[in-house]
Amino acid sequence: MWKIHLSANLNNYKDIENIFLNYIKLKNQKIEYKIYDNLYKEVLSIDANYKIANKYITIYPSNVKEFLKILFELFDILNNYKAPKIYTDIQLNTTP
Repeated sequence: MWKIHLSANLNNYKDIENIFLNYIKLKNQKIEYKIYDNLYKEVLSIDANYKIANKYITIYPSNVKEFLKILFELFDILNNYKAPKIYTDIQLNTTP
């Protein structure tokens, strides 16, 4: 199972959430996801448990093709937003 995690910080988490939800709406397809909207302070806290730290939004693509499509599209859309790293994940970096 593939997962994509979107990180955020306390200043931009609502912007990132809204951009993501608009992305889902524009795609007009069923993409499973989870947002820690009620627990955002705990997830985005410096003291968060490493298993959930900075994983504000989790996306569950249905296959590898969908995973890559979502990953690169959201990277392009959210690339200018700053957020903490998710240390348990591989980070997407498109710079050589």
